[in-house]
Amino acid sequence: MARVRRHISVVLVAALCACVLNLVVVSRAYADELLGMAPESLSATEASKADTPEHDFVPSLMSSATDTLTSADTMSEQETSQIQGASQVQGASQAQGASQGQDTQSAAPINQLDETGENPAESDEEAPSNDDAASTDDAASTDDAASTSDDAASTDDAAPTSDDVVSTDGAGASPNDEAEAEEPTELPERIKLASQIVAETQGYDEPEDGLDIQATTLNGIDISGWQEGINTARVQGDFVIIKATEETTLRYNPSYRSMADAALKAGKLIGFYHFARDPRVYASMEAQATAFVNAVAPYLGQALLVLDWESTSYSNVEGAGPAAALKWLDTVYAKTGVRPLIYMNKGTAQSYNWSKVAQNYGLWVAQYLTENRYGQGYVDNPRRTGNYGAWGANPLIYQYSDARRISGYSSSLDVNKFYGDRAYWLSLAGGGKVVKNGWFNEDGSYYHYTNNKKDTGWLVSDTHVTGSTGYGLQRYWLNSSGVLALDTLISEKESGYWAYARPEGFVVRGLYTTDDKARTYLADNEGRLEKPGWLVTDAYGQGMQRYLIDDKTHSTVTGYHTVGDAQYYTTQAGYVARGSFVDAQGTGRVADNDGKLILSSSNSVAMERLYNPNTGEHFYTASLTERDNLIALGWRYEGIGWFAPQKSKTPVYRLYNPNAGDHHYTTNLTERKALIKLGWKDEGIGWYSDDNKEVAIYRQYNPNARVGTHNFTQSKAENNALVKAGWRAEGIGWYGIKVEAK
Repeated sequence: MARVRRHISVVLVAALCACVLNLVVVSRAYADELLGMAPESLSATEASKADTPEHDFVPSLMSSATDTLTSADTMSEQETSQIQGASQVQGASQAQGASQGQDTQSAAPINQLDETGENPAESDEEAPSNDDAASTDDAASTDDAASTSDDAASTDDAAPTSDDVVSTDGAGASPNDEAEAEEPTELPERIKLASQIVAETQGYDEPEDGLDIQATTLNGIDISGWQEGINTARVQGDFVIIKATEETTLRYNPSYRSMADAALKAGKLIGFYHFARDPRVYASMEAQATAFVNAVAPYLGQALLVLDWESTSYSNVEGAGPAAALKWLDTVYAKTGVRPLIYMNKGTAQSYNWSKVAQNYGLWVAQYLTENRYGQGYVDNPRRTGNYGAWGANPLIYQYSDARRISGYSSSLDVNKFYGDRAYWLSLAGGGKVVKNGWFNEDGSYYHYTNNKKDTGWLVSDTHVTGSTGYGLQRYWLNSSGVLALDTLISEKESGYWAYARPEGFVVRGLYTTDDKARTYLADNEGRLEKPGWLVTDAYGQGMQRYLIDDKTHSTVTGYHTVGDAQYYTTQAGYVARGSFVDAQGTGRVADNDGKLILSSSNSVAMERLYNPNTGEHFYTASLTERDNLIALGWRYEGIGWFAPQKSKTPVYRLYNPNAGDHHYTTNLTERKALIKLGWKDEGIGWYSDDNKEVAIYRQYNPNARVGTHNFTQSKAENNALVKAGWRAEGIGWYGIKVEAK
């Protein structure tokens, strides 16, 4: 956690020597204070942690049967009404104009896993540096209790306020500082100690590895995302305390679980801490506590729980006062039955009234005396000075350095002394007897507890089994034994309705396609799957489509399937293919507007029909590429208008009006020449008319429209409806051919 560096300078040693030579007369008390002083250049910020379109259609000359195979059907009443509406269209635009007015409806979004895994280097939290640097990953006070360096760890933002502040003597120490526990050392010995510091930091004695399970005090480290990649099993020590959360996320340490698991496997004790943020700016302390409990839930009963209470450059949490800290502590206790500890530096402990907190919650304090701070390995009995406010002189855990080298890790670490044995640690962690709330993984299955009782049935929660809130509010199904359903179909008999639990645990809402693309599930906002049979809807973000729900899987089934005497093909997107398509095997097929596959001869070409909702124009093409390009621009696909012959003696000419953005089609050479003379662009032969005149294609004219003035359809009903709406019937434009349905 927080560390602030103080180095004993040569100037300081010289000054002390001068005292011995009687050049300056000082009292022993003043010498103690002088040895603890920090360089004047160290600012308050440095002394605290900073946890710092032009028409571009390609003339659609007839291609091979494989390239032009498409799908078809007649117009629905809804589509007819769209054409009728074209009589009100007056503006001119080109085909691409539809891209600015696409009318598609998207399905309700399902929250995605948004678990934070940021690079710690991007944080305001300062990265730990080498032993010669002053920056660390958390804030703490330093040196002797009577020195000004203890106060340097408390930033200006954390200045005491209101009734929580204990008055001081101006040096940051409380009146109780008069009762310093240690007998003053002779000044010459102090000088000797100071002169040895450089030598101590140049060479380290290699400590012995291993755990001492009989020890009455324990040694350990605390780590965060700055130590990403650390092997907690290899680092010497009895315990590891790991940063789990910050505010309401796994900020900067998404590896907290792997760190803890490795330590447990090696027989070490573990703890987790939450780095608090100012609830006046960020989430409430109750919300922060809940996020922490959710994150560490699998380890409850064996992990010590801690609130890290220190201000940073971005969060003046200390200024929120002890009452805010107490809310977090009480919330965690209520949810788990475990009484957490609170971490702070000595200056913070002395500057606020922590009496209400100290009644129920122990202290982990940071104080860096130079003699403890540097070197290799743990200090057997690290010296402490003074008292720590409401907790007196004896904290539960003492963080005495941020810069010692511990066997098993290549950089300096925060090191700590726990005043108790393993049994005491586990008793503070709950001894395995905790109030279970939230998600727990037991023997490979997930359960959700409320006050030690397994929940069953439907559960609505914004907390995922991983402890993340990235998925948002979701629905989960827990069977009669409390086991969470994962990647499975949930029956109506079991839960009240058919549902499907995704591999993540929550049930499908909206459209969900399995990873192997074999099935697509459609469900409402409560997770209720659509009923078996045909479904026509635009509720799933794919426009108006037809879906066929299987009565066994309660999903759409990809590929070919037969219903009655008709055959259909369902795409990997879940809906039934209509019009021209290419199946998963690369075979071109054609289906009518209901999705029924059509058996067409090699002489037939499916004519694709599209509608521009911005201009009211209907467009016809034999080109699949042109069809798909227009759909991408916002045109509505209306299936197959009719089937044209592959070749005949009667071509249908296609023309384009560059001034109005309109297309026209005709078999009449005189009409074609007249339009070209008027400025229309000749786009060649679009398709052919059937010389056997099997299927009539009717032509209508809208006298009120400038764009979309003509419509062509094989439907006699559509022709009559448009004429009734004010269109002029212009007879038969050309002919198509008959095809058989399969």
